[in-house]
Amino acid sequence: QRMADDTIDLLAAAQRPDGYLNSYVTVVRGDVRWQDLKHGHELYCAGHLFQAAVAHHRMTGSDRLLTIARRLADNIDSVFGPGKRRGVCGHPEVETALVELFRATGERRYLALASYFIDERGQGTIGIPPHQAAVYQEHVPVRQATSVEGHAVRALYLTAGVADVYMETGDVTLLDALERQWRDMVSHKLYITGGVGSRTHMEAFGEPYELPNDIGYCETCAQIASIQWNWRMLLITGDGRYADLMERTLFNGFLSGRSLDGLRTRYENPLLRRGYKPVFGSHGNERREWYDCACCPPNIMRLLSSLAHYMATQTAEGIQIHHYAPCELSADLDGGRVRLRAKT
Repeated sequence: QRMADDTIDLLAAAQRPDGYLNSYVTVVRGDVRWQDLKHGHELYCAGHLFQAAVAHHRMTGSDRLLTIARRLADNIDSVFGPGKRRGVCGHPEVETALVELFRATGERRYLALASYFIDERGQGTIGIPPHQAAVYQEHVPVRQATSVEGHAVRALYLTAGVADVYMETGDVTLLDALERQWRDMVSHKLYITGGVGSRTHMEAFGEPYELPNDIGYCETCAQIASIQWNWRMLLITGDGRYADLMERTLFNGFLSGRSLDGLRTRYENPLLRRGYKPVFGSHGNERREWYDCACCPPNIMRLLSSLAHYMATQTAEGIQIHHYAPCELSADLDGGRVRLRAKT
């Protein structure tokens, strides 16, 4: 708790008077904002802050971090949207985070902004060359998508955000697009481990059945994104196939990204190793304690610390358990309070 409080103090001190918050932009770029939507990750980083704020608020009841997040979201809303600046982030993430922020606060402007970013994607507003458009999920408007393409983490963070917006709006055209992409992924571009993103180049989905064993990239973050997307599809439909894919990915595609002693992680999770192969860069697919681009280590920590969140759901019909794990559950059903204990 003390570490969290100290971190929140730092964030509050770094936040600009108008609510903007990105220490790199403020310190290194002289507070010149929104100049590189393709690579700058300003909206992406804001999204992770929003999700952290919602999680902190749910756990502690404190609104200190949530207030910081809301000021930043209000700043973004003052810049982007209909009649304002056009554009999307080169790395989807803020969409699902804005929906979570809406759920935590009830502020509908955040949901409207998430919907705007989804509607704006694929419209060519950030100047991606056609041959790179799929990498940044700018190759096609969301509702026209028929397949998963490009950078795997970007693609699945986007589908998770689209699923969140569908859950709040009921726009069936979004769900239709999600189901088309899910069928394409599981039928053509999914390893038996649940791994996704077969190409080392651009960490991307390949062509149908392009699934090499020894140079398959299968970024750990992509498996996490798949679990997040499938969780949302499970909540939407109640269909057990989404829970099945979560389980397969969790035990086979994701867990290899962490060493047994818990001290080292890896980005790539190929199905076969032929000794050192330079296709994975200087570290040659060895697990490391840290990386210059450290998206996977904290993402692993986030998933492992929130596993209980994915264990079960509740409907009017009862409780549904989705994973084999020791657990204790409680729920209010028509017959009263129910407590359930599972052992395995």
